[in-house]
Amino acid sequence: MPAKKPSEVVIQKTNGYETNIDDTTMVEKVMTIVEEVNWKKGSIPSMAREEDARFWINYDNKEKETYQVWFNKYGNAELIKRSTNGSTYGTLKADKVKQLKEILLGS
Repeated sequence: MPAKKPSEVVIQKTNGYETNIDDTTMVEKVMTIVEEVNWKKGSIPSMAREEDARFWINYDNKEKETYQVWFNKYGNAELIKRSTNGSTYGTLKADKVKQLKEILLGS
């Protein structure tokens, strides 16, 4: 069975507006950043505030992974990934956070 292939990234802004990214290069860039997340097995922490960004990756086999992102004052980020396989918590180091922030928030 072939591996699932991402077809688009959908970014939900805080005002509810959604932006679709279907450019192959940009989708691959987001996938590369997500692969750098240090996913941790076990429980998912309860976050003290609402996420700073939310996005999901749609795959050509109709599967979807949803990501919530919290940026912190140290330049790192915490993420929660939700999919049909359950939920996972992870962290992303500052060098990749800047790239992700630019894509998601335009800043």
